[in-house]
Order: sequence, then C-alpha cells, then structure tokens
Amino acid sequence: MVEQNWVFAISRQNWTIVKDHSVWATNYEHITHKVKPQDRLVLYVVGLKVFKGIFEAEGEFYKAKEPFWSDELKEGRVKYPYQIKVKELQTGNVPLEDVIERLSFIKVKPFAGIYFQRNPANYGKPIDQSDYDVILGELRQRPEPTGMRLVEVEKEIEKVLAKPVPGVADHDGIIDTLTTVGDIFGSGELLRKPEVNELRPSAKQFKAKVKHLDLAWKFGMSWIPFEVQVHGNVPDLIYRFNLVHQWSHRLVVVAEPQFHEEIKEAAQDYPFAEKIVVLEPLDIFKASTNLPALLELRRMILG
Repeated sequence: MVEQNWVFAISRQNWTIVKDHSVWATNYEHITHKVKPQDRLVLYVVGLKVFKGIFEAEGEFYKAKEPFWSDELKEGRVKYPYQIKVKELQTGNVPLEDVIERLSFIKVKPFAGIYFQRNPANYGKPIDQSDYDVILGELRQRPEPTGMRLVEVEKEIEKVLAKPVPGVADHDGIIDTLTTVGDIFGSGELLRKPEVNELRPSAKQFKAKVKHLDLAWKFGMSWIPFEVQVHGNVPDLIYRFNLVHQWSHRLVVVAEPQFHEEIKEAAQDYPFAEKIVVLEPLDIFKASTNLPALLELRRMILG
C-alpha cells in the first residue's frame, strides 16, 4: 500500500503535546479509516499559520480513556477519542505565506484559510507528493530549536529577554515580538495576518474585498487586533478596525510618535475611539529587553 500524505490543523497547545508525547488524535471515526500505518501527518498550527512538523502514523488507532489534550483537560472530558502513536520525521517553523505559491492543493491563494477549515485539510483529501516535498524541504531548512515549548511561560520569557532588539521600524520584528508576548500573556488564540472575517461571527461575514490585520490575540470571547503602521495608511487602518471593533476588547496600533495624534483624531468620530491603544515601536522592544517593561506593556494593552 502506498503511503499517503495528510495535512491536519492543530492548536499551539496540542502541537506541543504531539511533539512531547508522540501521539495524535481525532474526534472523527471516519478519519481512522483514512489514515493508515506509515501515512505521513503534516501538522499545521492554526492561528500562527505555520507548518510545524511531519509525523508518521504507527500502528492502529485506539480509544482514549481519559482527557489528555489541552482543551480536554480544560473541559474535563474526552473530545478526541481516537488516538494513534506517531513517529517524528521532521519539525521546524515554516510560515504558510513562504510556501503558499508552491503548494498546488491551495488553488485560490487569497482564501487559503478555507483549505484548513476541516480535518484533514484539503477538503479531506491527501496532498500530492510534490506538496509534501515542498513542506518537508522547508522544515529541514528551518528546524525547530531543541527544547522549544510554546506554552511554557518561563521559557518564553527567557526567549524574549534574550532576543536581539531589531530596528524600531522593523514591521515583521514587531509582529514577531507581539506574537511571543501574546503567548506569554496567555492569549487563547494567536492569529498572524488574519482576515477580518476570522474575527467576525460566521453570521456577520464581510463579503466585499478581503481585508487583513497584522495580528490578533483572543482572550475569552473578545479579540485584540493589532496594526503596525510603519508605512501604513491611517484611513485604511480605521476602516479595518471599524470592521472588527464590535468583537474587540482593545484595538492596538503600533506607530512612530509623530503619527499618534493623527490616528487618535481619525478615530474620534467612531464608536470605538475609546478602545484605541496607540503604542510606539520602542514600547514593544523595551518589553523584549526587561521584565518590568514587559509587565508595563501588559498594563497598556490589557488594562
């Protein structure tokens, strides 16, 4: 039997469990009839929009007897009853945006998210060997550091404090730092470059041109979207915030000081003006150099 390659979306917390315990699980029995021993599982961490690893299925599925996964432990019940042992083939960090143009299973590139809305991804079909080879090759070039734990706060703090401080106008560096900080602060979800519809309820989807934000944290039922305005357009920023403010606790802008008043003035006639938090790039990078600044950033964003 020819081995098949499957893509499965997974949370950050459950990704850590797969890597640490060499086990994977599903809540659907029909998937147990699709995934066979020696099949390869390509794991994609939703929110981060990153391919994190490839594992090989070993043996047969078995029934879980007690809560094991992150969300199961929180809810006190088994949600993924069908488990299987897996063997790590390769781990790393490959952002979807870096390989999307080379992945044939994502046919409509601007709407890549629809291909990960169900498991297995790709509308329940295996991916071609060529797509598997692209992801495997990139994972080999970007291996995950030994011992990395996404959800262990102490280690994440150590990583932030040890990180070199990039230039204050480094758009991607700011987003990288805010992603790590959101994890430290306990964000339930972290979305990099989300579409505005990912923050809106399914019944309130925006049907016009697709709009993106730079980053979003989620606490409980509320979002905190971020926009990094290094060379951005203020009216467009206000427009995007207007599309998500009803479901947001705060609306955070990172911009150089000379643009702060313009941003505040542009927002003053909107119902979300009081939710706007305007930060300097320096605020973000101070938080990457010492713990007091990290705690101050928490106060500024979360209150």
